[in-house]
Amino acid sequence: MLANFFDKTKPINGILLAGLFFSFYFTYRFRHTATIFADISALETIEHLISNMLFLLLCGLVFAKNGLTNDNLYSSFLMILLYGMFPSTFQVDKTLIITFLFLLVYRKISSLKEQGNILLALFDSGLYVGVSFLFFNWSVLIFLFIYTTLFLSKRISPRTLMAPFVGGFVPLFLFFTYCFVSDTLPTFYGIFEFDYNFDFSLYSALHYNIPLLLVAGITVISIIAVLPKVIGVSNSYRFQYTTVLNMLLIGTAMICVTSLKKGSELLFVFIPISILIGRFINDISKKMLKELILIGLTVLSIVLLVTG
Repeated sequence: MLANFFDKTKPINGILLAGLFFSFYFTYRFRHTATIFADISALETIEHLISNMLFLLLCGLVFAKNGLTNDNLYSSFLMILLYGMFPSTFQVDKTLIITFLFLLVYRKISSLKEQGNILLALFDSGLYVGVSFLFFNWSVLIFLFIYTTLFLSKRISPRTLMAPFVGGFVPLFLFFTYCFVSDTLPTFYGIFEFDYNFDFSLYSALHYNIPLLLVAGITVISIIAVLPKVIGVSNSYRFQYTTVLNMLLIGTAMICVTSLKKGSELLFVFIPISILIGRFINDISKKMLKELILIGLTVLSIVLLVTG
């Protein structure tokens, strides 16, 4: 039933997904009104909801364009289930901004195999990283994502190597100018202080431990099952898939080094995990197995959302 429902992209399916996220968000909000949302007004609540909905909408558009979703909604559905499994990601903070910018970088970089203005795409990608750097300086790791993908696309040249750096320099220069004019240069210098924290004790809690192990396990199985097919082809499909794997590695690295671990940073890997597992589910030939996986993940997401 679920497999058939999300097998095709239809407007009604998208509306129901929006309704599912809406119900997930307010379930989490009402459970934590006295703590996390104690000082948040109704207007701020609406802003948070709209911000997340716009992010999910853009994710859906990118999923449809990257050629890996095969015109289905599995990845979009899985994104929402991941929110339920890790409810702390509902909190709207700089993590959502960084992930949104990372998504824009992925959207630009995943088009390198296509015809078009490659230098402009690389410049824009660097610009997004530069803006992200102002919020979270470890976003500089996204440059590794850009250059690794650039190497995989075989587009390396002096100009393509310089374009992301030039783009990244622009927001830094503008911020420096602002700090210089307002006599707050220590603020500018402060963004180059790289704090890190390898304390993962938060994730040892039961409500993190179980979904993390399960999602990690399914992701590994998905990669092992699909990767042999990817290696056997030499078209844009392999490029897109390896780009998603690269995004997963960079997102994981950003989670590892972030100094303030409060759960919302897991949003950094939601996009690649959703795509990888969604591709795996799409390739399963037995519909009964598809149903069992989707139903199992849905039940787990709801249970963790309600009890978390």
